Amino acid sequence: MQKIFVIGHVGNDPKVKVFENGGKAANFSVAETEREKKLKDGRTIPARTTWFDCVAKGVTADFVEKYIKKGLLIHIEAKM
Repeated sequence: MQKIFVIGHVGNDPKVKVFENGGKAANFSVAETEREKKLKDGRTIPARTTWFDCVAKGVTADFVEKYIKKGLLIHIEAKM
């Protein structure tokens, strides 16, 4: 099993889809940004942002719909 841990800011309000069988899926994105680093010789490495597309299903989708909003700093642990 492969796992990923991401700490970042939510990029958009979750889009929740309700299926005919009553199930739910919440889609949202998370941005993880590496800050600019200054090297010993005075040069800098520019900041880099990596975006993650996330999907929450079932009870987790209910939680995301209720509490997760754009700009919120969150920690995610997920399967790849």
